[in-house]
Amino acid sequence: MQATPDLLPPRAWGVLSIIPATDRLRTTLGGTWDPRAAPTNWPNHLFLGVDDIVQVCWFLRAGLPVPAALIARRLFERWTLNVAHQFDLSRQGTESEEAYITRVWRTLRHPSLPDEAGRWWAWLSEFLHARPGHPAFGDPAAQPLSPLATQNVAHHNAISAVVDIVLGYMRGGIDLLAEQQGIDDASLSLRSLHRDMAIAEPFGLSFAFVPLEYFEVYRKRSEQWVRGGQAYRADVTDEVWGLADKTNSLMTVRALLERRGRAIERARGAFDDEKAVLGEEFSPGDLASRMFRQCTIAEMARQIVPDASGAERDALIVAAQAADGATHLWLEDSDDAVGCIRVLLEQVARLRTHRLKPGRAQRLEATPTTPLAASVSFSSR
Repeated sequence: MQATPDLLPPRAWGVLSIIPATDRLRTTLGGTWDPRAAPTNWPNHLFLGVDDIVQVCWFLRAGLPVPAALIARRLFERWTLNVAHQFDLSRQGTESEEAYITRVWRTLRHPSLPDEAGRWWAWLSEFLHARPGHPAFGDPAAQPLSPLATQNVAHHNAISAVVDIVLGYMRGGIDLLAEQQGIDDASLSLRSLHRDMAIAEPFGLSFAFVPLEYFEVYRKRSEQWVRGGQAYRADVTDEVWGLADKTNSLMTVRALLERRGRAIERARGAFDDEKAVLGEEFSPGDLASRMFRQCTIAEMARQIVPDASGAERDALIVAAQAADGATHLWLEDSDDAVGCIRVLLEQVARLRTHRLKPGRAQRLEATPTTPLAASVSFSSR
């Protein structure tokens, strides 16, 4: 067994440890394991949200906190709107997004929630704008991202904390569904506060973090991920694991890997659709060439980071991660790829301004006006 890499901190493993308890109830409560399913009913809204939380942890383990933060912010915004709808809370005319989010989450009055949830959201937004310094998670997480993944653990902890509170809210929804169907053995594992933990990985995962291009999804190792996911889905309902009242380290790791198997199935489905549309013009070799170009551009950005400083350095690091995230998510047929592209475009425009109009760039950096929330409106209810 290998020691758990710091890239997935104990807070994140604690979040993941709850996933098998939700998975055991998935089909019973009306959810689906279909890798390409849309959230057509309330159970699937909840369980696809659980999948998104696992995706956040997957990117953290891959050393890519930028796409992880992007998905975490989307989740935070989506479930903030759900809480607001539940309590009929509207944003007041002069109320900031940050203050509104804090007020919404305070209505739940749960001891596990932060006093200033809006500050956590603001940290995510500033992080995605490559503007370090927000104090919500203390000085370590206020530092700029490093090109060395092992030096970004504080940022990984912060992102894990955000998805932790979102998962807590979704756990309440899953528990309520279980009660409505007369399943009362779900309460202990779903309501109890989990603890941070370190889980040893049964094998090295570093080789698993590759873009799912056409040839990759049909390799033997990809088929192993798919079959492993199928085995997990068959096993997770077995009472032998005791998931109704406790966590299980092995099933926690398997829950993480199950999502990899479904991502491969989703990518295969997208390729099948493309084949059907393009016919003889479908060319996976051309796609591989494009992927090589995109990965090379991201790596080139990383290589010139040591020669940059200040805002340009920060923009290069975030742009490279956003490019990698967009590549991974696009191949997995995920809409979150578009969010990564938005982050990438913003940072490229920022870098271009610094290169062509340095004086104007400095003035913009001194008075940033980029909205904190570009993807959601908290005003329209």
